[in-house]
Amino acid sequence: APPPRQEYLSAHGGFTNAFTATEDTNVYFEVDAGALRGALERFSHFFKTPLFSEGATDRELRAVDSENTNNLQADKWRLYQLEKATANPAHPYHKFSTGNLKTLGKPGLREALLAFHDRYYTTPLMKLVVTGREDLDTLERWVAEDFLGVKGGAADTPPAKHLYGVPMHRPEDLGRRVLAVPVKERRSIDLAFPVPLWDTPEAGRYAKPTNYLCHLIGHEGPGSLHALLNKRGWINGLTAGSAFRGDEGAVVKVGMSLTESGMEHLEEVLDLVWEKINMVREMVATAPQQWVFEEMAAMASFQFRFREQGDPSGFASGLSGQLDNGYPPEEVFSGPSQFDDWRPDVLQKFAAALTPANCQLQVVSSSFREQAAAEGWAEEHWYGTQHKLVPFTAEEAARWGGGPRGHPELALPGPNDFIPRDFSLRCDTDAGAAAAAAAAADADAAEAEAEREAPPTLVVAGAGRNATDAAAGMEVWAKLDRTFRVPKATLVLHLGCGQDGWYASPWAMSAARLYTKMLKEELKEYAYDARVAGLRWSVTAEPEGLQLLVSGYSDKLPVLARRVAQAFRQVLDRCAALEGPAPAEGEGGPEAAARRKARAQFEKHRQAMLKDYANFEVEASYQRAMYYARLALEQDAWHISEYAAAVRSPRCTPAAVARTAAAVLGRTQARAFVHGNAGGAEAAALAAEVAAALRLEEAAPLPEGEAKEWRRGALPA
Repeated sequence: APPPRQEYLSAHGGFTNAFTATEDTNVYFEVDAGALRGALERFSHFFKTPLFSEGATDRELRAVDSENTNNLQADKWRLYQLEKATANPAHPYHKFSTGNLKTLGKPGLREALLAFHDRYYTTPLMKLVVTGREDLDTLERWVAEDFLGVKGGAADTPPAKHLYGVPMHRPEDLGRRVLAVPVKERRSIDLAFPVPLWDTPEAGRYAKPTNYLCHLIGHEGPGSLHALLNKRGWINGLTAGSAFRGDEGAVVKVGMSLTESGMEHLEEVLDLVWEKINMVREMVATAPQQWVFEEMAAMASFQFRFREQGDPSGFASGLSGQLDNGYPPEEVFSGPSQFDDWRPDVLQKFAAALTPANCQLQVVSSSFREQAAAEGWAEEHWYGTQHKLVPFTAEEAARWGGGPRGHPELALPGPNDFIPRDFSLRCDTDAGAAAAAAAAADADAAEAEAEREAPPTLVVAGAGRNATDAAAGMEVWAKLDRTFRVPKATLVLHLGCGQDGWYASPWAMSAARLYTKMLKEELKEYAYDARVAGLRWSVTAEPEGLQLLVSGYSDKLPVLARRVAQAFRQVLDRCAALEGPAPAEGEGGPEAAARRKARAQFEKHRQAMLKDYANFEVEASYQRAMYYARLALEQDAWHISEYAAAVRSPRCTPAAVARTAAAVLGRTQARAFVHGNAGGAEAAALAAEVAAALRLEEAAPLPEGEAKEWRRGALPA
């Protein structure tokens, strides 16, 4: 039978989970609000009087071993352990990260667990967060009553901070490439740089040095490293950020997923990466830009101010970890969002760490398999990952560390035009909304709740299909938010198709997916600033049609929504013009160069889809089982091999995708829903602009009875 704690949580709509990171363990639970008191009492017993019974210990041991077995062919775990294996052998980070039956299944395991619990599960080393609907005095009293028996500190209690006395990386562990062979079809590079900590005000806690540097290196707008590499068809994505933070240091990473062409031009990719890093390093050393810091501070401030509630367990779990990061109690919530200290000296110290001598470069490629077999590459001890260590040559170190050379297509980002300025709430400023709010305030609680739960309003009926209609035949629903009271809104647009639409054949659905990938490609540079400023957009291809979602701060949301809608038709027109082979390299003028670029981008996405389909064969067994269960339940489902055949076919060209997309979008059922900080008139106006950009007046209406229906079957008992 489950332990009383788990039994109680299950009976009250709850759950419990835990994870162990490099330097801490985080245990959390969630339960129905009315059952918090009982759950908290049961939760406390694990820390006061754990059983660690022989049966439970054995079950957990086998669960750990089973999880490790499932991860043996997972590149995420294999490459993570390879990072650890190539660190300083004298540092704990070098060790095996998860454990298995061989490392843990030894005599005296229960006694070892009890001794570990007795040493580390003590009040000086623990942080507790409780979130509930009760007042703070009540929650504090419950904690005092339930956790009174947790062991306090003793003479042998370890220090709260982990101090190892040796660096995580020695000089000989850096300044080199780590070549690795993945299980799946994969090509990627990661540049890892050990950097100092910034955990005190003196060290730069409020200067946020890694945020500043990674914002500039990882930017995806015009003039960025991402834009240049993407334009050349060499990457699928780029990231820059803090990858590890411990008590004695941190690691910053710049990572890229490469295309086949990118792997073929690996040395050129690396030269451009270092060019961008050197550009940022030189700027910080000679003329640090305070306006960049102030812009980041403004965005962090309003994003904290208007942060919405997440799930309680995620909030409590995250905050408990944050309590260990050194912020004073009054800044536990706001500390990570505080950019209060412009410190060029701190930036210069961190930027100085971004050098070839302080870098470990991991290069992962399926193309290494034959070379690894022929040369007999080493195998990592725990996962067997084939790898080879290659120190940077003197010429590479000099070239990459020699400063920027002024590449004409690389520049630092300019000001972000998507930063919102208007945070007013329509429910307070709109006359009709204010009257409704006043009426709700005079009503009793039940009436107020009913008003909040009122369904959306149909603001445009969508009848007819001519240019004089407000939204060109689009049906528009709207609901003004009066509950959450944040200056944000969401637009959801559904372009429904018929039975002969996107799911009519494997080719049609493949065309839809390629079309949405090209859409995202079209807007990647433009929409990056919007994403940084708290706006999001997505487009998904579903059997029933295309769904567009734009969300974020209502002040700038219409600007992004209009541009996304314009891109729908621009991508169609551009793909339609790519009939026939692309011009040869060096042939023609700017128009021919643009055609070559567009064909290369299309081919990048086609190859990425084929890679994903090929990788399906090496997914974990449970993932494949879930896939086949879905196939058995869904009506008219296409198999992944049929999609792969469609994408691999010579028929798969940009012009063919455009023809298919134009035919499906030419008969559509358009519905929009606007929710949040937007009134009915604003919703109708926004929908009209989006409809005009989509040229919906040119589309034929799709009769209600012809809309695609999605059905699932029930297996016989």
